[in-house]
Amino acid sequence: MARGNGLAPTVTEEGWRLFNERIQQSQSILERAEKLPKLCPQWYSEMMIVGLAQSWDAGRMKDIFDRGIRSEPDYFYLYRQYANYLLPKWDGKPAMRRLSPKLPRIIWAVMRAMSFIFRLQPCSSAVATAIFRCMR
Repeated sequence: MARGNGLAPTVTEEGWRLFNERIQQSQSILERAEKLPKLCPQWYSEMMIVGLAQSWDAGRMKDIFDRGIRSEPDYFYLYRQYANYLLPKWDGKPAMRRLSPKLPRIIWAVMRAMSFIFRLQPCSSAVATAIFRCMR
């Protein structure tokens, strides 16, 4: 791992350099793959990982998420990735923290519930959408 598992302040200068270099490589590969006639839904999830690493703005992340669920509304990992992005520790918006101090726990609980549901049986897009709306 380029940057390690520690918190951001513990990452070395070399770790950050490698991390940013590899994220940029990932983005380049994903952008080239975007030109394929049909994208796998995992493409959108991976692009959201790049966006998280590069601190993309909320509009750009939502656009990737929306495109992903239009492509494959039942793909759980898109919802999980976007829910992770909405956590205040990543987006870091004070307004999100003021909205609800319990928001991280709520999102975590919904993500856990969705994991459980998807393991038990395939989930319809209506159920996934209803669960996810609780987080918006």
